[in-house]
Amino acid sequence: MKEMIVRQECRFFVQDRPCRFHKTEGVVCDGCSYLAGMHPRILIIKLDALGDVLRTMAILPPLKKKYPDSYITWITRENAMPLFENSQLVDEVLCYGDPAATHLLYGMHFDIVINPDTNRAAAMMASLADADEKMGFVIDASGGIAASNEAAYEWFLMGINDELKKLNTKTYQRIILDMLDLDESSSYIPLILSDKERESGRLFREEYGLDGDGHVIGLNVGAGGRWQNKVWPLEHYEVLIDRLIERRMHIVLLGGSGEKDRLAVLKQKFGDKVVSADSDNSLREFFSILNICDIIVSSDTMAAHAGLALEKKAVILFGPTSVNEFETYGRGIKLTADIDCLVCYRTTCTKKPTCMDLLSPKTVEHALLRLAG
Repeated sequence: MKEMIVRQECRFFVQDRPCRFHKTEGVVCDGCSYLAGMHPRILIIKLDALGDVLRTMAILPPLKKKYPDSYITWITRENAMPLFENSQLVDEVLCYGDPAATHLLYGMHFDIVINPDTNRAAAMMASLADADEKMGFVIDASGGIAASNEAAYEWFLMGINDELKKLNTKTYQRIILDMLDLDESSSYIPLILSDKERESGRLFREEYGLDGDGHVIGLNVGAGGRWQNKVWPLEHYEVLIDRLIERRMHIVLLGGSGEKDRLAVLKQKFGDKVVSADSDNSLREFFSILNICDIIVSSDTMAAHAGLALEKKAVILFGPTSVNEFETYGRGIKLTADIDCLVCYRTTCTKKPTCMDLLSPKTVEHALLRLAG
């Protein structure tokens, strides 16, 4: 029998089954025109949190531009894995805690390992990985955090010093791109919806009569479980909704499982004048609904990053987190209250009124109207 040529160095090779081109066209490794390399092999470790993983994905387009033949593996937590669906920029996504991810660290050599976080678990994984070059953060011999360059060290210092955090004028994306020596001009968040997901959104819009005149405004009413100090008061949302209804705008209420009660209060008050998306949507279902909105109002949350990634306009409300770190890609208006304790990074607050209380519905309405044209 003639010896079979197997090209395991091809990016399309799959160890336990035929590659997709063999299945669709019957081609074999010998003479295959689809042969594609995997150099350099790059490992990215970014675990937390969901919105941070999403905005860190902005490194992928310039990374792929710099290394077009690269094979990129990303390790993250299970809840963030759906972010990468439909992406052509990541070859493999592994779940933190999956034995396959652990074995990868011990059994494979990488050309580059990227860890942009001082998170101890991520830094430890970066330390254990076998690689020619490590960018971002690792654990040093004494058990401390070691930064790969000056840009990484500046980010490390901002993480432990509130005053430096307040003084920072760079966006998060700019900081990480500087850390990795990547070109900002080709950077964007590659959140890609499938045709099926776009159709699901279209059907949602049709079902609730959102195809007529008037902008569709998505109001994301929460800020996740950890950051209660980011949440805009429910009473402010009520005033804003009244004003937007008067202007014949369509209102879609958005939120996750943690916002179930807030969504219910607003739906009960406004009835059929607003549309409330279910609070138990999957992440991808949430993106499908987000995609039907023309403008989104949100605190500094994953929903705001996702909306901008889907090329929606957005009004983003800031209080305890850095307004300067947030990248709007020229499609958003960032609002803050006139108060001297902004960027405190406290999850709760005893001040009355809070920074979010001081952001008035009228201010948000005016920003919305500017975006609506």
